[in-house]
Amino acid sequence: MFDTVVRKKNVFTEETHEFYISEIIGKRIYDNYGHFVGKVKDLVAVWTDVGPEVMGIKFTHASQIIPIDRVTEWGMRGVFLHERPRLGMVRPIYEEEIFVNRWLLDKQIIDIRGAKVVRVNDIKLCWHMNLNDQMSVQLVAVDIGVRGLFRRLGLTRLCNHFQEHLLDWQHFNPLQDRNASLQLQISREGLGDLHPADLADILEDLTHHDQSQFLRYLDPETAADTLAEVETETRSILLESMESQEATTLVLAMAPDEAADVLGELSWQKRSEILSHMLPDEAREMRELMDYSEGTAGALMTTEMVVLPYNLTAQEAIEALRQLAPAADNIYYIYVTGEQDELLGVLSLRELIIARPETLLVNIARSNPIVLSPNDDYQKVLDLTVKYNLLAIPMVDDHSKKLLGIITIDDVLDQLMEEKRKPLDKYSYLQFLRSFRS
Repeated sequence: MFDTVVRKKNVFTEETHEFYISEIIGKRIYDNYGHFVGKVKDLVAVWTDVGPEVMGIKFTHASQIIPIDRVTEWGMRGVFLHERPRLGMVRPIYEEEIFVNRWLLDKQIIDIRGAKVVRVNDIKLCWHMNLNDQMSVQLVAVDIGVRGLFRRLGLTRLCNHFQEHLLDWQHFNPLQDRNASLQLQISREGLGDLHPADLADILEDLTHHDQSQFLRYLDPETAADTLAEVETETRSILLESMESQEATTLVLAMAPDEAADVLGELSWQKRSEILSHMLPDEAREMRELMDYSEGTAGALMTTEMVVLPYNLTAQEAIEALRQLAPAADNIYYIYVTGEQDELLGVLSLRELIIARPETLLVNIARSNPIVLSPNDDYQKVLDLTVKYNLLAIPMVDDHSKKLLGIITIDDVLDQLMEEKRKPLDKYSYLQFLRSFRS
C-alpha cells in the first residue's frame, strides 16, 4: 500500500511515490477545507511521448473529470484538491482520453516475452511532485501476476508469497479509441524473433476479433507461417471470415503444399473465391495439388524447390541460386532437368560448391536419383526417407518422368506425429531417428 503523503511548502526536493490503481479506486476526495466531494471512480489517461499519463479523476457517475493539476495530495487518507469542484473546474472526457480502470483492467494482452496471452490484474502508477508544486501521475506498468489479483481482493497479506510480475508500459501501443482493447506494442522486428509456433499459441488464446487484428499486424509471410501452425478449425474460421482478397494473400504466402491443404479445409464457396483471385497459373497449381488423394505421396508434395537446367555450368548455377534463394525455403538439393522438364539428376549444395566452375550440372548431378510416384503411399515415403537418409525426395510423373515436386523431411515428420499412435508408424519413427543419429 502507498504511504500517506502530506505535501509541505518550502521543500527543496522532488517527491515520487508509486501505487496501484486498486489502491486508489474508491478513495474519498476532499476539497481544501476537508469537505467530502466524492469518490475516485476511475482515472483518465492519454498517451504522451513519454507514455500514458493521468489527466484527471472521474468522481461522479457522469463522465465529469477533475483535472490532475487540481490535486494537491494522494495518500491513504484520500485525494485532496486545491479547492472544491465547481463549474468551470470540472470538464468532460476528451476524445483522445481513456478510462484507465474501465477499459484496461481485466483485459487480455499479448506478452511477447512469454509468447502467451495474459490478463491485466492491476495497474501500477507513479505520482511525482516537482519543485514548482506541479503534480504528474503516470502509468508505469501492468501487473499480470497473482499478486495483482490478491491486491484487488484485499488479500495483501498473501502478496509476499508470490513473485511480482509486471510489464512496463514501454511495450504497449497507444489505444486507438476509448473502446479499444489493450495491446502490447509489437514491432515487426520483435515478432521476427518468435517462432511461428509461438505466434500460433498466442493466436489460439485470443478472441476471434483479436485474432483477425493480430494477423493483420503481421506481414503476410509471418501470418501465413503462423496460420499453418494453428488448429485446423481455428484456421478455417479465420479464413472463412476474411475478405477473399485478404485470404488469398495469406494462402499465396504459404508453401504450395500447405496452401493446398488449407484450401481443402474451406467451404466450396470460399475456396472458389480465393482461387478466382489468383493468377491462372497459381490457381491451376493449387487445383492440381488438391487433386491428390489423402494418404498418397502426392498429398504431401510441394512445388517449392530449386530446379536448374542441365546445361548450366557450376558457376552459372551459383549465380542463379543467388537470385532464387530469397524465394526458395527448401534448398536441400538442386534438381537438374532436361529439355522436357524430365528429372536428370540431383546434387547437394556441397557438391555444387566444390565442383570446378566450368563443369556442367549434368556432369555433377547424381543420375538415377531416388524418386517417388504421386500414388505411392505414406509408408513408402517413410521407408525411402529412412533407408537413404534423405532431407527431400523428388516426385516424378510415372510416364514422362517430369519433375512434379518434392516431399520434404518436415512434412514426413508432421505426418508421423499425426499417426504416431499406430504401432508400425511409431516403430518407423524410431528407426528414422536412429538413422540420423548414426
